[in-house]
Amino acid sequence: RNLAAVRGSGIDDWLPHVTTYAEDGGATTERLLDCDDVALPGTPGEADGTTPGTVAVVGLDATAPLAGLDAADGVGVAVGTDLVYASLDRLYLATSGAPTGCCWLVDRAVPGGPSGGWSGGWNGTSEIHELELDGTAATYVASGEVDGTIRDRWSMDEHDGVLRVAVGPSSETGDFSSIVTMRRDGSRLEEIGRVDRIGPREEIEAVRWFGDLALVVTFRRVDPLYTVDLSDQTAPRVVGELKVPGYSAYLHPLGPHRLLGLGEGPVAGRRWGAQTSLFDLADLATPRRLDVLDHRVGTRHVAATDPRAFTWIPGQRTGLSVITRGYGARTGWLSIIRLDDGTISEELVEVEHGSDVDHVRLLRLPDKRVLLVTAEEASYVEV
Repeated sequence: RNLAAVRGSGIDDWLPHVTTYAEDGGATTERLLDCDDVALPGTPGEADGTTPGTVAVVGLDATAPLAGLDAADGVGVAVGTDLVYASLDRLYLATSGAPTGCCWLVDRAVPGGPSGGWSGGWNGTSEIHELELDGTAATYVASGEVDGTIRDRWSMDEHDGVLRVAVGPSSETGDFSSIVTMRRDGSRLEEIGRVDRIGPREEIEAVRWFGDLALVVTFRRVDPLYTVDLSDQTAPRVVGELKVPGYSAYLHPLGPHRLLGLGEGPVAGRRWGAQTSLFDLADLATPRRLDVLDHRVGTRHVAATDPRAFTWIPGQRTGLSVITRGYGARTGWLSIIRLDDGTISEELVEVEHGSDVDHVRLLRLPDKRVLLVTAEEASYVEV
């Protein structure tokens, strides 16, 4: 049926379109890109694992927002994905192989031995496509692949012309995570270095990059925080590890030696809730957790899935995080987190009720005020 659907499709089913709405209520729809504007990446490996679709990358001049699409630069890549990472001069599109949680069978009777076997249609390989940015224009230049799964855009980082990727386990790897470094060689993204066996039998929860340093959080029952030295891009290495209960799903730097982690952890016995941790990274070989704040049972940090729900105010050593009670919650709080000499304190303010709790946003303005946007209103936060 899938093949029949593809054979019955036309070019307009694959090319992106744009709709323009007129003041009189009318609308016109036309192609955003023509065939000549779409790059068809070469298959990096022997198996064709490209996800069907077309991604359009459109560059707009922010100083002329009313110029419209006629003044925009657009390019397409024939791959279906919404996983995108951009540095100052490069943009990467990635597809991710299926995670182990999908079809990984831990069974000695399954082909593959004691570590289990793969039962599914995914090939366990992630594809990465690189585009160079020049002003509002983008140009497709290379493709590559890496065994493993790419969790999100935070799992990729470009530094000094090298792409660093944190990948989780898949059918093509062992039951562990890795960091892989890649550099463009002609039209190919080639692997130049890697470190394996990060967080055995665990999944990646958070990744943060700082020049020659990577921080990786994995989780199953406890929260290992790994420090990875990337000063030699061809030979990354794990230099330190810290295990604490719970996990951090979002990491926020507070300077060269301090780190704030937002996630979840045990609050009362087996019951869990939102958790805020303060880490000391002065010695990368022995990272420490200076303090931990356990929030109410059943709560969670919205920033764990959307970092826009957290704002840091450097001059006041204060963080603002939106907290809800579980998924599908009906009450949302603004957690005002204050740091003082390695300790964490909190003030809670109710800010939203109903189905819009997850959409509360914080925006730090150029004049240093903080705007709180809820479903009903926008207001300034006094801290």
